[in-house]
Amino acid sequence: MRNDATKRILVVGTGRLAQAMSPAFVRAWPAYETAVMGRSPEAQNALLAAHPRLTAGSLAFASRCDIAVLAVSPDAYEAVLATLSPHLAAETIVLSVTNAVSLADIGRWTMNPVIKAVPTVAQSAGRGAVPVVTGPRAGAAETRLVMDWFERFSFPVIVAEEHIRIASNVAGSAIAAFAEIANAFVSANAEHAPGLDRASLETMMAETLIAVGELHRSGRGFEEIIGSIATPGGVTEAMLAPLRAAIDDVCHAMVATSIQKQARLQAAAAGKHGS
Repeated sequence: MRNDATKRILVVGTGRLAQAMSPAFVRAWPAYETAVMGRSPEAQNALLAAHPRLTAGSLAFASRCDIAVLAVSPDAYEAVLATLSPHLAAETIVLSVTNAVSLADIGRWTMNPVIKAVPTVAQSAGRGAVPVVTGPRAGAAETRLVMDWFERFSFPVIVAEEHIRIASNVAGSAIAAFAEIANAFVSANAEHAPGLDRASLETMMAETLIAVGELHRSGRGFEEIIGSIATPGGVTEAMLAPLRAAIDDVCHAMVATSIQKQARLQAAAAGKHGS
């Protein structure tokens, strides 16, 4: 049992997600002690050098932390927990940040409270939604702590585990999907305006994406936004026709593919560890 009031976060891992999230944690909670630890000393030292307010993690730090964030590859979860769990206080929350490992499997690998949250690079900019799922041995107090933590730099939403793939599609994968569409749309337009530099078009597109979000936040639904731009008989309405002819089938295929892929990943993780 910890007997001091200082809040501590341990980020286990030094990969892309740890690099994106650790600085966000420090900015959001300057009074917390945030430490990182990973298998690569070079990657850990580079992260610490880039963000001086981070500290080097250790098993001793793990024994005093409130939340241990597993920012490691899914196939490393069981081994990391086998090393880490014996050093954690009973109340320390183990926070999973992947959908590739089920909460049930994590709950078998540690006796600590388990919560899943699925952040993205958006949180490094202080934006974006984060689906949160309460897992084994976690109750209202543990969930509230995680929600309070993420509320400083994102929009956390509690969802049931059976809905986590869909929530992750909308909150996370959609960022890549919209960026893919934005990139293709800019490229198609650039072909017809060789005198207009690519950087200017990308800046305009970024402002357009922000505008959609702000209009929605102001109370306008997506259909209202579309109707306000695509006036009947106008150029925009005509331009949307090819997209509308294909978009429903494309989106349904994307969602179905994501559900199937997650199921395969979780089955592979369970099979690898004999679960």
